[in-house]
Amino acid sequence: MLFATLLAAQSLAALLGEAERPALVQVWAPWCKSCAGVTAEVKAVLAEAPGVPYIVANVDEARGKAIAQAAGDAPVPSVLVVDKNGNIVARIAGHFGSAQRGELTAKLAEVRR
Repeated sequence: MLFATLLAAQSLAALLGEAERPALVQVWAPWCKSCAGVTAEVKAVLAEAPGVPYIVANVDEARGKAIAQAAGDAPVPSVLVVDKNGNIVARIAGHFGSAQRGELTAKLAEVRR
């Protein structure tokens, strides 16, 4: 429990360990029925943004839970675009379709410049 508390006290940037690089974060859980569909959409976004770190935050594990908490208690499922400073610049929660895929792809392109 102490480990989880220490993790929760860290910033999102520190938890992601991707200093000075934008990243795509997926908050999920094994019990989440819609997470598999979100994962397929996230992979389509990543195909258009090669080299972008992809962090999977399983909320049933200490690190994943800490990431979700540091991201403002991100619900399951959620997908976040985090800029190089650790700021969340885009957030999709719940349903994920072509409109959301386009939004994340555009935001990733913007923060990679």
